[in-house]
Amino acid sequence: MFAGGPAVNQAEVTLESGATLKTVLKKADAALGLKRPRIFKAALKQRLPLVLLLNGDRVDLPEDLERVLRDGDGVTALMPLSGG
Repeated sequence: MFAGGPAVNQAEVTLESGATLKTVLKKADAALGLKRPRIFKAALKQRLPLVLLLNGDRVDLPEDLERVLRDGDGVTALMPLSGG
C-alpha cells in the first residue's frame, strides 16, 4: 500500500484484430505514460518478474505471449514489490 491505498494504474489499449498478449505488453508502457523505466519492455525481456492474468486466469509466461486476444478480454499485470 502506498499513501494509504494500493498502487494501481490503469489504461485502455486499442488493438487490431489478431493482437496477442505480447502486443498488449509492447503498448502498455506508452498507454500508462511510462517513459523510464519501461517496465513492460523489461518484463518482455524477462528482466523483471511479471504475473499476467487474462480474464482473471493466470497465464504462463513466456509460453502464452503469442495467445490471440478477443474483443472484451481483460488483461491484468501484477508486478511483485520488494524492499525494506
